[in-house]
Amino acid sequence: MHKTYPVKSGQTILFHAAAGGVGQIFGQWAKTYGVSMAMAELSLLPALRKLDPNAAVVGGGTSCRQQIHNGTGRDAVHFVQLLYQSMTHSEAVQPEGNGQK
Repeated sequence: MHKTYPVKSGQTILFHAAAGGVGQIFGQWAKTYGVSMAMAELSLLPALRKLDPNAAVVGGGTSCRQQIHNGTGRDAVHFVQLLYQSMTHSEAVQPEGNGQK
């Protein structure tokens, strides 16, 4: 922020990001966890709360997944984890003769 605009003490900054990494980084920059969570409450967390409890929630970054958990109590997974789970639990990708049906 200081490189693009010299922020001075007492100035107000309006910064909008849905949540996740961008919101988390800015919240850390401002040394205020509440800023990050407030950004998440604008759209991400309300949308996640409306999801079916069995729906998979995917978050690309560690901070995104942590923020989702902190804001909703739900565990988000990395997309690679979801891909692995879908491959190992699908009959379509099981090798023949492994004894599982």
